[in-house]
Order: sequence, then C-alpha cells, then structure tokens
Amino acid sequence: LDECEAGPTGSATCAGAHPPQGCHDPDTAAAARDDWECHCVRPLTGAPAQGSISSQCVLDECTAECTTCAEGTCSDAGQVCEEGTVEVDAVGDWQCRCPLPTVGSATAAAAECMLDECAAACPTCAMRACSDAAQACEEGGTRHDERGDWQCVCPLPTVGRATAVAAECVLDECRAECASCAEGFCSAA
Repeated sequence: LDECEAGPTGSATCAGAHPPQGCHDPDTAAAARDDWECHCVRPLTGAPAQGSISSQCVLDECTAECTTCAEGTCSDAGQVCEEGTVEVDAVGDWQCRCPLPTVGSATAAAAECMLDECAAACPTCAMRACSDAAQACEEGGTRHDERGDWQCVCPLPTVGRATAVAAECVLDECRAECASCAEGFCSAA
C-alpha cells in the first residue's frame, strides 16, 4: 500500500507545504503504515521527514541547477560563489567574489576583479617596497590583468618616482622648506 497514492494524508500534507514537497513511501507493504515521508523537490535540498513535512528545504543557488542559480558563472570566471541566504524565497542573492589578491564582488553575475598592488600581497605587488623607503605607493591601474604598474613616489621636499621598485629620491631645493635652500629664488625666477 503506497500511502502517498492511496490516501490523502501523505500526498496532501507534502503538497501543502511551503514550498510544496514530494511524497515518498519507502515501504509499500500492507503492514508498513505511517512510514511515508515528505522530501524536498529539486532544486531544493534537505533531509526528508517521516510522517510530516521537511522543515529543512533550502535553495543554495551556488550548487543547485535552476533559472536563478549561478550554474558555473563564478567558477568559469575563476571566482568563488557565495550564497547570501538559503531561504527558499530568497532568489538571485548569490554573489561571485574575486580570489585574493584581487578584490570585487557582484550579485547574480561574475564580478569585475580589481587588483590594488599598493594594498595587496602578491608576487607583483608593492608589498613593503614603498613603505620601507618612507615613500607613497600609487597604483597605475586596478584591472586584474594590469600588474607591475605601481609606483613608489618620494615625499616632499624630495622628488622622484619609480615603477615597481622604491624610487631614488632627490632633494628639490625649490620645494624644500629649509634655511639653506633656494626658497624664494625659484619662485622669483
């Protein structure tokens, strides 16, 4: 006796759940009674519940196959998919996140990954080259494929900048604020 088909109890209970669930009777022998169970219907996942609705139906749009799901969008772009919430009514809230050292994320789409080589730690990044030389770091471009374009910039009153290495700083007497410098002379010239 399949309790999901024979009587209204199993099938009606499962179909009346939110979201509707499927009914399954694992043992259809006449002696096996009240063993029917509700189960989540794809793309939802969750453990079945014997004799009642399953309260654990979830929708993980990063792993499920559905019209609102990621289905490789993030992984095809070399990114990580993160589900905002697995509530069944929360659709389209998954995000693609860029892998380190790049940064960026996008909801329900592949992200545009940026690389700030002044702030990130990577083989082509400034890391501590500028800060160890007491220089500022300026990023040339933040697209993930623009690497090695950062510059170390000398602090005033020195001048100088260099790409992908610490700069050689030279004292600019016209910008310096010291008694032995040519202050006033350069601005008058």
